[in-house]
Amino acid sequence: MKKLILSALFLNAIVFAQSVDYNFEQYISNYTNLNNPISINSNLIWDDETYNINLGFDVKLFNITTQNMIITGRVNLNVMNLSMVNSIVASNADLVDRGLHTDELVSLSPISYQIDELNGSKVLKVEWKNAGFYIDDENRNYVNYQIWVYENSNRIEIHYGPSNTDNFNYGWLNDFCAVSEMVSQQEAHSFMVQEINNEFNFSYQNVDEIFTVSTFTKIPEEGTVFCFYPTNQVSLKENEKFGAIYPNPVRQFLNIENQEREKIDYKIRSLDGRIVQKGTSSLGKIQLNLAGLKQGIYLLNYQTNKIEVKKYIAKL
Repeated sequence: MKKLILSALFLNAIVFAQSVDYNFEQYISNYTNLNNPISINSNLIWDDETYNINLGFDVKLFNITTQNMIITGRVNLNVMNLSMVNSIVASNADLVDRGLHTDELVSLSPISYQIDELNGSKVLKVEWKNAGFYIDDENRNYVNYQIWVYENSNRIEIHYGPSNTDNFNYGWLNDFCAVSEMVSQQEAHSFMVQEINNEFNFSYQNVDEIFTVSTFTKIPEEGTVFCFYPTNQVSLKENEKFGAIYPNPVRQFLNIENQEREKIDYKIRSLDGRIVQKGTSSLGKIQLNLAGLKQGIYLLNYQTNKIEVKKYIAKL
């Protein structure tokens, strides 16, 4: 089995809003196993296998629209157009079927999918259940993932389920999460989640065959959701709970629609972690004055007693 080695070469880490194709949010939601899904690996032990999923509806990832998604080895979904490949990478860790480390002849780590409907649109949900690690000969560690891809909005969600990685150094695995567009045989654009100072952070990178990524030292806790959605869409949690956050990019006033008039605690951080603005409000429309902030990318974190959402804001 081939192992991917990443080297330490920093490339563009930050861009401004006109270049950003995806927004990002992180929140907590109950993780639920798929209900009566369709098997992908057909109860066979897997290790770097390739599988095709025929959706029956269109999804678009960057510039490629397709009804077919491809799994290639790791926890990922790919779309192809001739020689170009765009990817959703939920995990770069070298995962395998836990049956590989036993004398069993059947899979212990099913890969499956189902297609649900939400508000008149379809949602593809792909699940890696009880997956193990190639380097774990004792077969004591496991992870659970789901990737959700939405019709029409083309929103992407990475859901983290129960895991056990206590028995080895998870930081060895070069793990990260990304949505990537291949622009040539030598170059790609990636919207990535990396671990920096013990927190998961969103960034944009222009990458070549050797690129920098600050990999995970721990797997995100159960229930964590990383959500990538195109900049012309409104996030799922905003639709459900708060309504819109606008405008983004922003020059002066940033508005948060709080339709249920819940108490919201908010903080705005610069990318080096400094809190530049914070407060609490229960107004139906919360207006934040960002005129005093320098041009750049900031992280807005807001929460109620039920939900916490992180969103990147571009200040012009």
